[in-house]
Amino acid sequence: LLRTEFEKTIALGAVTYLDKWKTSSTDADRAKAFAEGLGLIYSLRFATLTGADAQFSDNIINGLIGSANGFWDLDATKINTASQAIKTKFGL
Repeated sequence: LLRTEFEKTIALGAVTYLDKWKTSSTDADRAKAFAEGLGLIYSLRFATLTGADAQFSDNIINGLIGSANGFWDLDATKINTASQAIKTKFGL
């Protein structure tokens, strides 16, 4: 039970930082929010009790920064897609 809740907490942290990216008003704030969220998304590869794995984590990361310009090509649609995938997987 404890580990499952810990995995959900990591997922919620990732979603929270992605949401913060959308509400930040400067590039510096968006970069910080995204970096924190990205670290938590990477950590989801170890959330095996809820069915996440490296493939799940990598798919989300590639969806966010898989383009040539990475961070600079982020938009609300990519953020929302990533957030929804995490929410669905972890029942948030």
